[in-house]
Amino acid sequence: MKAAVFWAISIFLFANFAWVACINLWTAIRWYLHRKRGSMVPFIGGILGCMAVILVPLNGFGSYWWIPLFVDIGCVPFVLLAPVFFIMRYARKKKR
Repeated sequence: MKAAVFWAISIFLFANFAWVACINLWTAIRWYLHRKRGSMVPFIGGILGCMAVILVPLNGFGSYWWIPLFVDIGCVPFVLLAPVFFIMRYARKKKR
């Protein structure tokens, strides 16, 4: 395939990654500040971002495939913070 096709696919995937990551961030902010429940879309944004980075036709750029997983709050940050949240919630219920 030509480089232009890879650029087009990569830009499309990156745009979708940015959209999903923003929605996940907005959901987390609303949940934290306003206590309004929402639903994140875990891993979808990070996977789209990983594919976008891997398909960019620049030498060495694909080695940064892991960065979107940390940028999207619905991926690695969610997986790392979810157990902490549930433990704190359980401890609060136990106090009552």
